[in-house]
Amino acid sequence: MTQFELLPTAVRIAKRHRPNFDGKAITKRARAVASSMLAIVSVGCVAPETPVQNAPEFQQLTPDSGDLDATALVEGIYRYQNNAGNQMNIRLSREPFEGREAFRAEVWFNAALDDGSPDLIRFDASTYRFLSRRMGDPARYVVDVRFTDDNRFVGTLTPGEDSGYTAVVYDRPYPHGGFEPSILFFYLSALPLHEAYTVSIPTFDLNNGSQMIWANIEVEEREQINVLGRSYDALRIVSRGARNKIFWIVDDMPVPIRMRTGDSPAWTLVTVSSD
Repeated sequence: MTQFELLPTAVRIAKRHRPNFDGKAITKRARAVASSMLAIVSVGCVAPETPVQNAPEFQQLTPDSGDLDATALVEGIYRYQNNAGNQMNIRLSREPFEGREAFRAEVWFNAALDDGSPDLIRFDASTYRFLSRRMGDPARYVVDVRFTDDNRFVGTLTPGEDSGYTAVVYDRPYPHGGFEPSILFFYLSALPLHEAYTVSIPTFDLNNGSQMIWANIEVEEREQINVLGRSYDALRIVSRGARNKIFWIVDDMPVPIRMRTGDSPAWTLVTVSSD
């Protein structure tokens, strides 16, 4: 495995473009670590009917549209840190899953690779359609959810003994597939990003029993940003949906060089390791 120091020296590991993400925590401890990144579960009730979606503001793009660049994502290990001292390690790899080729994203917060149980997310390697997610600490809760081929979001939240959490069963139909919001920054690389580009994509939010929320994405402008003492010419991308997010994308990098949710500390890409 070769590791590259991405900052302050930019390493171009792929001739690609962009990415996107989400963040909410359910405890003070988790909020301190990841409130600016992954949308973790808060307990809610499950209704049998399809939930009402927020309004898409731009042209809609779903995993079934076939409009994403299936060659955009780059396997490897991505390390981010923020100015609050937190770290996030992400390993992206490919593997077969239920008869199809899939990407496997493993996410560790403030932990080294392979230390403990990561947040595990799988999505289709061709369409980027969300397939499954498993996360949590068995002492507190474990969430195990998936999206079926007939467009049903199903799974469970299993509370730990004496954890205070309530068991949840997810089972909701949807008219089409969606994307996993916590790693939207990976999906952006598959979009034809340019100044003034806009698109609305459906994402899942586990809060309140699961909902499909449209992420309304807009490339606002190209601007110069300073990252760890180095100046970069970057596209500034705003996503408004379950949460408001900003991404700064540099040409020829497959993930954002910087990203932020709301007023939380920004995450900066520090290193990329590639097999």
